[in-house]
Amino acid sequence: MPSLALLFSLADGELEAVDLHHARLAAAWCKYLEDHAQRIYASRIAPEQFAASTLSRKLAGGWKGSEGSFALRDVYRNCWTGLGTPEETRAALRLLEEAGWVRRDANEPGPGRPAENYTINPRLQEVTDGKHRLLAKLDSRQENNRRTPSDRTDKPPKSLTASRSLLK
Repeated sequence: MPSLALLFSLADGELEAVDLHHARLAAAWCKYLEDHAQRIYASRIAPEQFAASTLSRKLAGGWKGSEGSFALRDVYRNCWTGLGTPEETRAALRLLEEAGWVRRDANEPGPGRPAENYTINPRLQEVTDGKHRLLAKLDSRQENNRRTPSDRTDKPPKSLTASRSLLK
């Protein structure tokens, strides 16, 4: 990912540093490629493992994180890859439960079919919140450090000049 960010930065004519914008472009490109790779390799792993991987990415991305829990049908109604039926979703949730990502809640007695509810491990939410706080902090730093077009000169940056002298 860092090398992609550098390439995006160079393509935009930035010679001094890789900024947050280019890092985000590289991260988005990696995500795009990862999604395609997972589909290609999906036939090589067990379907429930692939489904668990899909759901774990959704949970790590903050899906239902503010609520802290979800029902089985909340998952399969989204029709995510490998999670389109209750059976596929249950198999994936069993794996995530073994890994400590979720916990199945006890059914409360009442009329009708009992709902299958799951609680998300609160530590997962702490990690997700920490990631979002870090990105917000980087955004604010980036805004403070952003140069205006009038700040730019036609001179090469000192670091580039120094590296050119080393190469001679």
